Amino acid sequence: MSELETVNEQKAATEEVLRTLTDARLLVTNEGQVDVAHEALIRGWPRLHKWIDEGRTALRLHHRITEAAQEWDQLKRDEGALFRGASLAQAQEWRQQHDQDLNSLEREFLDASAELKQHQERAERERQQRELEKARALAEEQAARARQLRRFASGLLVVTAVALGIGFFAWIQRGQAIQQTHLANLGQLAAEAKSCVNSHPDLGLILATAATQIPPRIWEARDALLTTLQSEPGLETFLTGHINWVESVAFSPDGKTLASASVDKTIRLWDVASRQALGAPLTGHTNYVESVAFSPDGKTLASASADNTIRLWDVDSNSWITRACNIANRNLTCAEWTQYMGNEKYQRICVNLPAPTCPD
Repeated sequence: MSELETVNEQKAATEEVLRTLTDARLLVTNEGQVDVAHEALIRGWPRLHKWIDEGRTALRLHHRITEAAQEWDQLKRDEGALFRGASLAQAQEWRQQHDQDLNSLEREFLDASAELKQHQERAERERQQRELEKARALAEEQAARARQLRRFASGLLVVTAVALGIGFFAWIQRGQAIQQTHLANLGQLAAEAKSCVNSHPDLGLILATAATQIPPRIWEARDALLTTLQSEPGLETFLTGHINWVESVAFSPDGKTLASASVDKTIRLWDVASRQALGAPLTGHTNYVESVAFSPDGKTLASASADNTIRLWDVDSNSWITRACNIANRNLTCAEWTQYMGNEKYQRICVNLPAPTCPD
């Protein structure tokens, strides 16, 4: 029945109408509820039937508002039970034409829903404003940072350009200093080469050659090279290996081998073609060796020493081969030949010893 109590001014009229219809047994009341006494009333009352058809949608919406308002009131008016969104929009549109049909609780419910909507919209606008201000502040901060970075980059570019200029100038100066030092070293090398002409002609030749080949070729280097060459016009090379002066030298009859006797108590054999020593020094004398001489066939070398002895040396390479084979007492295996000679055809090295048969 509370649903029918819309405004205070209509309360008395509403009660009068209900009392009249109840007395006529058209309506019945029970514990605050009002209902039609019989469906025949709806069928027999065309105007009421028309009102019901026309207002069925509005009645449903009004009924929803009524139920929601009562539930809201039961929940101690918790805002979680208020209308929102489409429900509130439909209720507000319906209220524009049916405000007089609302009771006080329903009005308070819809007013509270509208106030909640306004509060939420205001909060959303404030949030958007804060976001906008934050975005604007961020944009200004980024712009300020960009300007600062541009200024920093400009300063850095200037500093870099200055540093590069200084570095380039220093690099040029360093290069010039290195060049001057290099030229001075070449000049010193040429001077050292000329000073060694008489005492160490081999060293003088090497120094003069180095000074000439290392660029840039200065005239002092060429002068030193020509001077050292002219100091020994017939000189071909130096054979070094003795640790003391050499007393005697002798060529083999075929001219392929040279023997040298030294105060270091040794005899050395040299391959004339390659200018390289043949094997280790021949040792045995206990004093310096004064002279050496080959036999006419070149197979034996005689040496005379201050130790009052003469020694005979076997210098025949063929006899060396025979001796080596006798000591080794075997030929190379096929695997050893492949390892050291590759695809070369196998040859019997020690002709007087058996050899394996190797595949071609």
